[in-house]
Amino acid sequence: MTSPADSEGSIHITSADPDAPLDIDPNYLATEHDRTTSVDPARTALLGVSAHSAA
Repeated sequence: MTSPADSEGSIHITSADPDAPLDIDPNYLATEHDRTTSVDPARTALLGVSAHSAA
């Protein structure tokens, strides 16, 4: 189980026109904590699959 993300994205209205696109910044993986807690489990899973395939 991973801990909650530190990064927060944002959404801003760019115009009074309801059809105008929003300014969306997801800000994924902006902090070292977020990168570590997202990448380490994936790396562990891949290494497990790789080791299982080699056996």
